[in-house]
Amino acid sequence: MAKGGRRSGPAGERGDRAETRQRLITAAFDTLQEEGFAATSARAIAERGGFNQTQIFYYFGSVNSLLVAAFEQSSMEQLAAYVEALEGVTTITGLFDAVRARIEGDLESGHMKVLAELAGGSTSDPGLKAEVARCFEPWFEFTRATLDRILAASGLDALLPPDQMALIVLALFLGIQQLVNLTDQTGAALEAFATGQRFAGLFDQMFSAAGPAVGAGPDERKGQ
Repeated sequence: MAKGGRRSGPAGERGDRAETRQRLITAAFDTLQEEGFAATSARAIAERGGFNQTQIFYYFGSVNSLLVAAFEQSSMEQLAAYVEALEGVTTITGLFDAVRARIEGDLESGHMKVLAELAGGSTSDPGLKAEVARCFEPWFEFTRATLDRILAASGLDALLPPDQMALIVLALFLGIQQLVNLTDQTGAALEAFATGQRFAGLFDQMFSAAGPAVGAGPDERKGQ
């Protein structure tokens, strides 16, 4: 009969490594969120997590690599929540409703604070800047695919290219969250979304009444 205690064998070792790695990531995220980029050193992370700082370099090679790993994990968790919330949404109203329902949790997660700290710290570090930018690639693809679906359903895909709209929407979304992070005006941001929801309803009604001819070319509209 197997006895309790420390796990042994390859599977147990992998589990221990994964557990240690997660402890490092959690400590790095919390330190960056609460102390800021300038104060997030190997010593500060190790003290918060209760481990030897040499483990940071053993598992990640550098403090910056650990910080990127912490941000990327948070980013993918938030993205998964948005993917679930927006699955099947085909209207502007539905888009605003889903984002409005998610944004409070997004802000409370500390993800945007960590992004702000990393973005600020990367201005003088091209390598870090490139890694932070890489973490945005899945967000762009998701935003583009969502807008592609919504614009196609409304017949506006020919007038509003999804690639360009994805950049605009993502920039506005990040800008709002960063503004809330700087000013602590969560209520104002949520009220802005509520206003957007009202306009979205009018937008959907207008283009629903117009029908598919809105996004069609001149020849297509003549043939309808």
